[in-house]
Amino acid sequence: MPPSLLSSAPTLDEIKQAVRDFYCGSSITFIETGAKEWSLIQTLSGKKLDGVRVVKKGSRYRFEVTE
Repeated sequence: MPPSLLSSAPTLDEIKQAVRDFYCGSSITFIETGAKEWSLIQTLSGKKLDGVRVVKKGSRYRFEVTE
């Protein structure tokens, strides 16, 4: 099943804001896991958010569901 798009933005800062908005203002840390790919971590608990990721595709950053 291909990833489902939740949000996209032209810059990394803007996609970070979109992710924070999606999680109702929660503090989320982006950890680069590969070339043009980031995992999301809840800053306070240190828990990885499974099933979502941010990737750069073309000139845009995509917040995607992977499962």
